[in-house]
Amino acid sequence: TIDFCCAPGQPFGILMSHTQDAEKPDFSNIPGLGPSDMPGFPGHACPFRLPDLSRHHSIVADAFKNDPALFGMLRGRETSLGVNLARCIKSGIDNLG
Repeated sequence: TIDFCCAPGQPFGILMSHTQDAEKPDFSNIPGLGPSDMPGFPGHACPFRLPDLSRHHSIVADAFKNDPALFGMLRGRETSLGVNLARCIKSGIDNLG
């Protein structure tokens, strides 16, 4: 079924499609959408050195460019749930921005 919803006082509605018992697509074999990472900066552990960030334009890259020692201080640390720095910065390193 298709519903047209409009919030009170809003001139535009949202077209919503509802399907029942429809099979959801399986993206588990696509890197980055399943258990495997996208190619690029490793997500499982930080390398000894950062790649060249001279062409990167992101907050992550700016932080490391402004304080090169920061990566060395944080590269071996993990959050209380076991998430390492590599996992946290992977998208900022993989994408030039």
